[in-house]
Amino acid sequence: MAPRMNIPACSWVVALAIAALLVPTAALSVSADELENDREVSYVEGPDSFEMVSESSGFKVNDQFSISFDEGSITATYTADPATTAIRDWQLELTLERVIGFKDNGNGILDSGDTIVWTEDVEDMTFAVISDFAPLPDGGNLTTVTAVSEGGMLTLEFAFTTSPALVGDVPISPTDVKLSIRLDLTDSEGTFDKVALVISAEVDYLSTLAYEGEDDHQELNLTHDSMGGFFSWSSNATVDGFSVPVGVSWSENDLALTYPAGDLIVHDPVIGVRSVAALSGIGQVSEIIGNPAVFIAGLAFASALVLGTVIVRKRNKD
Repeated sequence: MAPRMNIPACSWVVALAIAALLVPTAALSVSADELENDREVSYVEGPDSFEMVSESSGFKVNDQFSISFDEGSITATYTADPATTAIRDWQLELTLERVIGFKDNGNGILDSGDTIVWTEDVEDMTFAVISDFAPLPDGGNLTTVTAVSEGGMLTLEFAFTTSPALVGDVPISPTDVKLSIRLDLTDSEGTFDKVALVISAEVDYLSTLAYEGEDDHQELNLTHDSMGGFFSWSSNATVDGFSVPVGVSWSENDLALTYPAGDLIVHDPVIGVRSVAALSGIGQVSEIIGNPAVFIAGLAFASALVLGTVIVRKRNKD
């Protein structure tokens, strides 16, 4: 277990919160060394599954974000104050359904007009889970968990941290999980020009889920009262070393990410908590626009995104 570090509070944090009441737009830089409290990440691993829980017990915020993987399903949950209730505020479940090789009808997405060449059901895949832990340059820890399907067609790599950091070139906070999806199709047979990964998405009955698209990224946006979560991905992936556009179709909570065919496809989504998404990165906030009260809430969350502890426990699955 890595040592827990308690960092003294600084008076400028209070000053910034007061200033936020008067100015709805703010740009500031917050070093992780200047923040207070610890964020604790616990991790339980089985031979083919895992669960990560990221917790804060700050003086302004007590929250818990967790993510688990089992049999091709990824479940993210968030609880605003686990000290007062064990009931989650929201839950997002992403089930990887199947990988499909097909001949495209010309529109770049998977639909009824395409010719299916082969299908691999993810629920029929057996995964092996391994993990690795490393210190971050600015303090804290990075945990990387890799789930590899038998035969190696599908590999999922999860990365989460105890403090804000860059993972590759992607900035994440302790309430984000970077997910790398790798499809190795070197042994696939037949003639096909597109590959689709089909994912079903479900949320709890008090939350809503909507697809939103931008030029550089797309996402599923979960909304629960004033907070929520997201599953976001780049509009481009890498196929055999080249950057290519990703086709997207979304219908009745089924998401299909479509890639040009190749031997190796790599795509890097992020799963996280919407409430602190603006604070992801190397401990900095830039161009926070909107309700000052929301900004103060975000600043309170920032006070919990600091050097933390990783607790590792391994279990044997029954």
